[in-house]
Amino acid sequence: MLVLFFILLASVNSFLLDNPQGNGGTVTTNQYLTLSKFYAEMELQQKDTANAHQETLKLRHDMENSFALLTTQLQQKFDRLDKKLEETERQNQTILDAVDLKQKYTELEKKYLNLEQNFNTLKFVNNLLQNKKDEMEHTLLSLQNETKNQGQELAVLKTKSLMVDQNIKDLKHLGNIKPLQEIQTLQQEIKSLSAQTSSLNMKEQARSQDFIALYSKVRDQGTNSTSSIMNLNLQMKTIQTNHNTSFSDLVTKIETLQMTDNMSTKYVGAQLKILQKNQSILFAEMETKMHTAFIRDNQTHTHLQRQIDNSKEQVSLIAHPLTSTTTAGIIKFNRVAFSVGINNLPAFKNTGKFVCENDGTYLISTSIASNTIDASYYIYLNGNTLSQTLIGNNSHRPSTWYYTGSVVLVLHLRLHDSVWVYYPGNYRILSGLQSTFTIVKI
Repeated sequence: MLVLFFILLASVNSFLLDNPQGNGGTVTTNQYLTLSKFYAEMELQQKDTANAHQETLKLRHDMENSFALLTTQLQQKFDRLDKKLEETERQNQTILDAVDLKQKYTELEKKYLNLEQNFNTLKFVNNLLQNKKDEMEHTLLSLQNETKNQGQELAVLKTKSLMVDQNIKDLKHLGNIKPLQEIQTLQQEIKSLSAQTSSLNMKEQARSQDFIALYSKVRDQGTNSTSSIMNLNLQMKTIQTNHNTSFSDLVTKIETLQMTDNMSTKYVGAQLKILQKNQSILFAEMETKMHTAFIRDNQTHTHLQRQIDNSKEQVSLIAHPLTSTTTAGIIKFNRVAFSVGINNLPAFKNTGKFVCENDGTYLISTSIASNTIDASYYIYLNGNTLSQTLIGNNSHRPSTWYYTGSVVLVLHLRLHDSVWVYYPGNYRILSGLQSTFTIVKI
């Protein structure tokens, strides 16, 4: 384009310019532009164009710098805006998380309260079991001491029995010896009397011979005075009297000895019978006492074994409702979390009734959560009401708060006794860990 301009400029020497008019008249000037002026103007114009180009480049450079700076600032602002948006989103998410955490904290607090209540229940049960264990250990020690004392008494009775047997043997021996000794003494006395009798007979015969000799002497002499004959008769009467007296005394002594012998024999026999009777009575009493002690020991051992067996029969159950319900009736705790020693769990899950399988003392704890106004529940034993528990009461209807009603009972259950929880109205109860049924044999 510039080349075409220079070619055109070379072919034209000058061109006409419009004259400026002023003050209502015309001014006559040179109407032709010289080439030098034109070149000067061109140079000026080129310089202006170059300056304009430089200004344009500078402006363009400034604009590019400004645009780059503006772009950088906008990018920074966009980045800040993105950060603020992210921060806002994070804050919103934090708020949502805080709300969620608050709800979770509320639920955890409720669960903690339930766990704390269950822990307190288990702690109470543990204390009862520990006390029961201490009592059983004390009873066992007492029974052991009593068994030792009975063993000592039995040993003493055995010792006494042996002593009585020895005494009876000694008495039998003495009873066998004493009559023999008395009989021997009587025989010796009888022999002595017989000897005395023989001696008296011999003396009598000697005196008779003396009398015969004296009579022969008197007869031979032929002359005795009356006084001599009277003295002789008197002596003969005295001898006769002495002889009769000695013989009577001898017969009396023999009869006395025979009576004494008979009485001694009867006395020894009576004493032996009395000893035998006393021995039989003593043996019967000892046998009765030993039999009674044996029966008492067996009963004590049986009772202790029964208590030990009962203490070993552990029965525990922790259950929760599987679903929330609003229908009146028996609450079915059909979600069993833990159970020991219960064989009829399917029946318990289906009917909600706990049937006792082992006699004993049981601790029963129930905790029900509900948001229904004036909600309550009952515990029944074989159709008889044991307790009524009010869950909660709120004057602002409908209630948005959840309440928990708890009760702890200690019962002595017999075989086939039934225990259940009854809900009397169309209340809403919460399922899961919020509602719990616990039973433990203590």
